[in-house]
Amino acid sequence: MSDTFFAKCCGAVSLALTLLAGIGCGTYQTETYVISELDALACQYLQSDSAQVVETATLASFDSTWADSAIDKNISAIFDSLEANGIVVSVRDTVHRIGLSNNFDVTYAVLNSDGGEVVFFFNDYISMNVYGDDGKLISHKCNSISLEAIQECPDMKTRIVYTLPGNKNLLQFIRSDQTANRSFNEVILPNR
Repeated sequence: MSDTFFAKCCGAVSLALTLLAGIGCGTYQTETYVISELDALACQYLQSDSAQVVETATLASFDSTWADSAIDKNISAIFDSLEANGIVVSVRDTVHRIGLSNNFDVTYAVLNSDGGEVVFFFNDYISMNVYGDDGKLISHKCNSISLEAIQECPDMKTRIVYTLPGNKNLLQFIRSDQTANRSFNEVILPNR
């Protein structure tokens, strides 16, 4: 008798779980997910053939005594050197074609910004740091891509959000093992 009771209970539980799974899966099959307007705009720019070319530089290419660890001590001179050589990008609705210096994995550019929340988009796997005009490292707010953006825009490989104080910032591009190319598209947009 206990075997019959056990068999009926298992059958009822199995039926209930099957129905629950069937109903639950149906709900997700009819739901649609949409990429955000900001990510969609960035995707259009990342896929663009027209880009402003910016060749980045190492700090040592301007002064052999500058090291990555001495940014805060030399920030004004670093800004002056990069700007004098046209190694400048800005927050606007345009795409930059960033070129990394040959044989170097860490290069720099100046970012002109009005401040606020800014989103960096890349079509390659890039790490980056941002330094304020005082030479202090600014922590990123977020560095993930939504599943909707991954599905809708396979060109978007890196997405990083920063809250910037404004004026000038120093961008440090870091090539990693996952970085496929020495040049890549970059879009910088205010988070609207």
